[in-house]
Amino acid sequence: MQVVKQLHSGKAPGIDENRPKMLEGLRRQLRWFGYLVRMPFGHLPMGVLQAHRGERPWGRPRFSWRDYISTPAWEHFGIPKSKLADVAREREVWGPLLKLLPPQPDHR
Repeated sequence: MQVVKQLHSGKAPGIDENRPKMLEGLRRQLRWFGYLVRMPFGHLPMGVLQAHRGERPWGRPRFSWRDYISTPAWEHFGIPKSKLADVAREREVWGPLLKLLPPQPDHR
């Protein structure tokens, strides 16, 4: 139980040293999302992002990549999920937003 409390409080060993790596991964995923929403509709990656899965299975709806990206965008930038694609389409706005994340880790 103590380990769970440490993980939720952010005081578990290894959390602070891995945070820059996690933010770098987040920066790359958000940058890729910006590329995706600016792609023309006929390109395959954009088509996959907008594809429908057909009939919904029983139980909780599946967690999509767009949902996964929208959570940190809300936490770090305050952009709601409904406006995320519109903001990412504006290259002049999206690039400076990504630079607001903490600096990249040293790659030595």
